[in-house]
Amino acid sequence: MPITTPILSQATQQVADAATLDPNQLAQMNATTVSGQANSIIGQGGQLMQQAANTGNALAAQRGLLNSSMGIQAAQNAVLQNATQLAQGDANALNQASQFNAQSQNQTLAQNTANQQATNQFNTQQGNAMSTWNLGQQNEAVMKTLDANNKESLMNIEANYKSLMPVSYTHLTLPTIYPV
Repeated sequence: MPITTPILSQATQQVADAATLDPNQLAQMNATTVSGQANSIIGQGGQLMQQAANTGNALAAQRGLLNSSMGIQAAQNAVLQNATQLAQGDANALNQASQFNAQSQNQTLAQNTANQQATNQFNTQQGNAMSTWNLGQQNEAVMKTLDANNKESLMNIEANYKSLMPVSYTHLTLPTIYPV
């Protein structure tokens, strides 16, 4: 009875995941303008702005212009001058932070892409190696099965031959042939 090729279970590949960085974890800064920052500083009504207004009013009072339009203008100019200096620094700092974040995000995305490509290449190489190994194992099993079937067939042929031929050849005499 012929031996059938065994069914081999296939080795399976474990797929690696790429390491990724999350660019959303960067501190987010919104780019801004000097006028936007100045408006937020002046609109806050903070102590610095009150101090600048008081300084402007004091200067106007020294000149006897406290309640005049020139006094009001002097106070407003003092507030705007201080606010503009603060706003310029804030706007520059925020814009630099935004540029840094954009560069960092681009670098992070480039690194994520490189990691994914390297991981895909590794997974493909491992998959090819696993397929090659599986095919080698399958071929070896087929060869061993064919070898066993061939041996079995040869044994059957020999058994059939022996059953057809007499067991002993001693009672037979072969004729002698002389050359002419």
